Amino acid sequence: MSGNDRLREAFQAFSDGIAVVDSAGVVVEWNPAAARLTGVGEQDAAGRPCPFTVGTSDEPAVLRVDPDRWLELVETTLGEDGSVVELRDITHARSLDAARTMFMASTSHELKTPLTSINGFARWLQSHIDDEVEQRAVAVNAIVASADELTNLVEKILLGSRTEANAVDVEPEPTEVVPLLTAVAEQFAIPDTAHQLRVDVADPSLVVLCDRRAMRTALGQLIENAIKYSPDGGDVILGAERVDDQR
Repeated sequence: MSGNDRLREAFQAFSDGIAVVDSAGVVVEWNPAAARLTGVGEQDAAGRPCPFTVGTSDEPAVLRVDPDRWLELVETTLGEDGSVVELRDITHARSLDAARTMFMASTSHELKTPLTSINGFARWLQSHIDDEVEQRAVAVNAIVASADELTNLVEKILLGSRTEANAVDVEPEPTEVVPLLTAVAEQFAIPDTAHQLRVDVADPSLVVLCDRRAMRTALGQLIENAIKYSPDGGDVILGAERVDDQR
């Protein structure tokens, strides 16, 4: 096999799309990978200008071929002989970036709830140094619980950075509803505030299957919003009831 034959075979077998363009900008070669990635066959591409906008190694052009595929197009000039355009499939990389962005956004929101509790109780303690031990104990317990929640969230972030982006770290387990709601409510039961938190569950033996950490986070965000959007105060009630499946 001659050197040209080996180059031709490599060109045809290359996993990235490769297009050779002459000095006039017309496609003279279009390998099978380019056809597979773009859906444009060699017969449709050859003899015509490159059908897609191309970029450089510093500023690659990004092409969305369909809802599930993204390509990066980079052109390398060959002087007066034309140029080579490389078409790389970057779908996986973009999916990872999108998942990472969503993960960080959701986790940052989760961090706000325990931080709000810690900040509220710490400020209350600061201004009530001489209050009764029992009152201060309630505040300290709430701070400790929120700090534990923050620790769990940090562990989640560290785990997420080492895990595939589409993996979901959820561990459902039977959970008693009243203790769960009570523990979440205590994180926001800051003394001397205009809001009163109450747990109202008709069936105290109610048990659900859930990820406790995720459920605490979701409930905490709901309470935080209830307090935030009722600045004049009032009751914030945490309730739960059994609902028959009507499907």
